[in-house]
Amino acid sequence: MFDPYNLRQGTDCSGVWNDVLATALGRLIWGREAEGNTTEAYRYIPIGGVGPFGTIRVGSPKDIPADAAAKIAFHHEGSGGAASHMWGELDGMRIESAGSKGLVTGQAAWPIDHAYATAWAYLPGPISEGRSAADVLATAAGISVSSAQAILPTMQASLAAANCNSPLRIAMFVAQLGHESDSFRVTEEYGNGDTSTDRWKYKGRTWIQITWKENYARFGSWCYDRGLVPTRSCFVDNPTQLADMRWAGIGAAWYWTVERPDINALSDARNVTAVTYRINGGDNNLADRVSRYNRALAVGDELLALIQDDEEDSFMAALTEAQQKELLDNTRWLRNQLGPNLWGPESSFGKNAQGEELTQRDGIAELKRGVEALADRIDEFVYRSRTDITVDSK
Repeated sequence: MFDPYNLRQGTDCSGVWNDVLATALGRLIWGREAEGNTTEAYRYIPIGGVGPFGTIRVGSPKDIPADAAAKIAFHHEGSGGAASHMWGELDGMRIESAGSKGLVTGQAAWPIDHAYATAWAYLPGPISEGRSAADVLATAAGISVSSAQAILPTMQASLAAANCNSPLRIAMFVAQLGHESDSFRVTEEYGNGDTSTDRWKYKGRTWIQITWKENYARFGSWCYDRGLVPTRSCFVDNPTQLADMRWAGIGAAWYWTVERPDINALSDARNVTAVTYRINGGDNNLADRVSRYNRALAVGDELLALIQDDEEDSFMAALTEAQQKELLDNTRWLRNQLGPNLWGPESSFGKNAQGEELTQRDGIAELKRGVEALADRIDEFVYRSRTDITVDSK
């Protein structure tokens, strides 16, 4: 590795690329450059697999995307060591360290399609500064930016609720839910059977496809304990409610942390197969899940943008911790007073001319008008009664 205290000291081929990739990702720590510190660290990564720094192994330089941030070539031979070599380019600039050349850049360094190369990998790009959270989510999930923008608030809230606070956990969450929800297109299982049976009445809903009456009941009870729904049986009584986007992420977070509390630990271990079994009960469509996971994981530390607020745009940043707690307590009190907008026959204020449920404000205004009308009728009755008494007395 390079020595920050001796700029005359060079480094070998893997050392220079260790520092290049770490710097490109914004995580270079002098003296702690262990990730990808030898060419052998990349040697046994399968085609399509993820290697050090989130690099992705490919079978040919032609398979490297044009917008890759870094493109790397390798020569693997024998037991490694002096018989192995690596070189490449970062954002179009060739970089190589070799015994006969020293550290060179530009035309003096080999191109990645040099005949000596036997393997290749790339660091996904493009290189950009300050990508938005929606851009990061779009790349990680393989969806359009507009689609990512639409689901971003739900995704951010669900990641926080699921305690997905690292790139490994975020990548697993995005990959598994992306598979279960058809790339976040649906919150309800495809197909319609006999809804008189529990199988189809309580079919898969939310991004993680909560299924069966028992799970609906457990999730409803969990939500009730947190003041999110009016009754414990709300989803059992009204199962289609669970398909609402409001529950897409929080339902997934509940399953992730309550029903299968070891998923985050398995995510830390990069065990896609075990997580798939926890969610699906088998290894259904494992190849797609692995592909999604590799794509998300390749985004690297940028995934943390999905759990970080933009302090410049967040009014919460202007509040102290005590003020934030006071705001939360007051919000919960107000919500408990008003109740969530999950109307039952006994709590509805009625509907307007368009068939929409009246809000609390509509209901109070209607009640006020009713009271005023009743008061007018009482006044009229009293007036008439007095008039009748006066006439009779004469």
